[in-house]
Amino acid sequence: MQKTLFIFISLFFFSNSFAQKTDFSIAFNSGLFSFSGESVKESYCVANTSNNPSCYTKNPYGSKRQLCYGISAGINRVFKKNWIAGFDLGYEILKSRVRVDEVLAFDGTIYTPYFGKGKSVLTTNLINIYPYAGHRFKSGKITCDLLAGADIGCILNSEEKGSITASDGTKFNPSLNRKAIRTDIRPRIQFSINYNRAGFYVGYSYGLSNYRPGSGQYDCYTRLLRFGLCYRII
Repeated sequence: MQKTLFIFISLFFFSNSFAQKTDFSIAFNSGLFSFSGESVKESYCVANTSNNPSCYTKNPYGSKRQLCYGISAGINRVFKKNWIAGFDLGYEILKSRVRVDEVLAFDGTIYTPYFGKGKSVLTTNLINIYPYAGHRFKSGKITCDLLAGADIGCILNSEEKGSITASDGTKFNPSLNRKAIRTDIRPRIQFSINYNRAGFYVGYSYGLSNYRPGSGQYDCYTRLLRFGLCYRII
């Protein structure tokens, strides 16, 4: 993947002499993020209450969509017949949430189950590179871009944090570092509509990287419906 990205960027800069127009832009986006595969809407908390207390959610990979946020800067080039190519570089915060309805407490000897009420949120921070190609449609001052490419998400960290109250009144706060992979590859299709320098876009990314490597039947993959605002600087 790194070699493919390097070749794409090299060809992109080499193509400057063939381009009819070059655009620089910034974008602010949000979206709805979730996991698929063996993801869940609800899970339970495992708490060790012995000498070395710890607490974590058994499965923190939520299938229920949660708002995410991001910012990016990009460059693209428009060629003859309105073909377009470019790439964005950005920072994203992706969140998923699960409802926690049970606590399994271990006191060093036995496990004791309790009903519980609360939630656990898994937050993943990453640097995202989005190389793409597509076609631009024009009508007066309005342009529409239909693009296809792939997100290359370089994961900085992934951590769960939660708050659960057990039926006996005890409060638990699951917290655990969940970073298991370095890169999340997500094929992405995107459509944008632009008027003068401002634009709006919507896209969908379909993750191929398993966030639970080595877990066999418990594979989890990202799904992201993204929408945002962009502004052409040049």
